[in-house]
Amino acid sequence: MNKRLANGGVSNGMFPQDARYSTQVNTENAAPPVDDITLIPFGEPESVLASNPANYLGIFLHDDDYYLPPVSQTGLAQISKANPHHGRAGHFKKNLLIRDFIKNNVLNSDDLTRAALDYLFLGNCYFQVQRNALGQVIKYTHLPAVRMRRRPHYQFGILDTFGNLIRFKPGEVVHLFEYDLSQQIYGIPPWFGAINSILLNEDATLFRRKYYRNGAHMGYILMTMDPRLREEDENRIKEQIHNSKGAGNFRSMYINIPANGNADKALTLIPVGEMKTQADWDKVKDASRNDILSAWGLHTELAGVMPESLGSGDLDKIVKLNYDGEIRPLQMVFEKLNDYVNGSPISFKQPEKETVE
Repeated sequence: MNKRLANGGVSNGMFPQDARYSTQVNTENAAPPVDDITLIPFGEPESVLASNPANYLGIFLHDDDYYLPPVSQTGLAQISKANPHHGRAGHFKKNLLIRDFIKNNVLNSDDLTRAALDYLFLGNCYFQVQRNALGQVIKYTHLPAVRMRRRPHYQFGILDTFGNLIRFKPGEVVHLFEYDLSQQIYGIPPWFGAINSILLNEDATLFRRKYYRNGAHMGYILMTMDPRLREEDENRIKEQIHNSKGAGNFRSMYINIPANGNADKALTLIPVGEMKTQADWDKVKDASRNDILSAWGLHTELAGVMPESLGSGDLDKIVKLNYDGEIRPLQMVFEKLNDYVNGSPISFKQPEKETVE
C-alpha cells in the first residue's frame, strides 16, 4: 500500500524511511504546455516472442496417457521451411543416406526417406513393426513423427486429426531418437541450438522484402513548425502521409507544433532506423547462415555457398570428412533396426577405400 511522505513523495512500502525511493513531481522548471500538437502514430508493437516454437517445456504426462514432447513437433517441422540453408541441409544429408541404401524386403527406400527427414528435423523417427505368425519382424513401416506420442512403459500412440490418441500394441513400434541430456523420452535435433539464427535469417529476408515493397525507403517523422500553416494544408499533409504508408514495419509519423513555430525550420524530415548500406543485411544473412551450417556440421562448399576466400579446401577431403563424421553415423542409427530382425537386411554401400600405388 502506498504511503504519503513528509516531503510530498509517495512510498511503495518497501523503503518507507528513505526519500530516495519516493516518487514526486517537480513543476518549477516544467516547460509551458504546447497547444495544437497533431500526431499520427506508428503501427502497433508486435511481440518478438509470439508463437515461439523454441520454448523447451519439459516432459509432462497428459491425462495419465501419453507424454507431451518438450518442444512443439509442429513448430520444428514448420521451421524446416524457414530459410533455404536450414531446409536444404537436412535434405542433403537425407539424399546421401538414400544414395547408399541397399534395397531389401524389410524396409523400402520410401519409408527410410520419410523416417530420415523426421530424424534429421525433429530428432525422432518411428516405425510400425509387422510380424509373421512366428512373431518375427518381416516389415518396417514409417510412422509420422509429428503426431507420434510416447506412453508409459515404452508404449506408443498416434494422434488423429481430431487430437484423439490411437494406441499401438506393446512392441508394435520402434522409436529411434537423438539422445537429450534433459530427458530420455523424446529426442531433440542437434541443430536446435541454432534455432534463433534460423529465425533471424528468415527475419532478415522478410525485412528486406518489406523494405523494397515500401519503395526502398524507411519510415520517417515529418515535423512542421510554421505558425502560418493553414488548417486545410495541415489536413492535406496528414492525408498524404496516411495514404502513402507502405509495409507495416515502415509507417511514418507527422507532428505539427505551430505555437512554437520557427520560420527557419518550418519543415523538418527525420529518418527512422535508416539502413545505411546493403552490407548491413549481408552481415546478418552471412552470420546466421554460418551458424546454421555449423549446427548441421556442413561445410559451405557442400551447401552450395560461394566460399568467402579462394582455395578454401580440397573438396575430395571435405566430402570424405562429411561422410565419416556425418553420414556414416546416420547410417548406423538406422542399422539399429537390425537388432529386431534375423540377419542384417538393412545396410548401406560403403565407399571404396583408396589404394596406395
